Amino acid sequence: MDTAGEVYVRLALRSSLAGQNFDPSTIEDLMKLFEIDAYKSRAATELEQDKEVKEAEIAMQKADDYFDSVMESAMDEFRRFERMAKAELESLEQTAESARKMGN
Repeated sequence: MDTAGEVYVRLALRSSLAGQNFDPSTIEDLMKLFEIDAYKSRAATELEQDKEVKEAEIAMQKADDYFDSVMESAMDEFRRFERMAKAELESLEQTAESARKMGN
């Protein structure tokens, strides 16, 4: 399908080649085509933008979910390390207390 601009140019060229005067005021229907073409273009652009926004939102949600998962794993590992360190400290304190009691 030709755009309204292409139709306008062809109409102007045909008129000038046929030796007729081209009167732009008589092309009201063509101007309506321009308007319709512009609305269609804008609607298509908005639909494409909406699609890209939805895709970006989905990607952001996936990234957020992954980040939460990684952070939870890191916190689990930290808690496990903390328990191990606490157990080791208690063991060392018991050993030190036993050594102190043996020395007295």
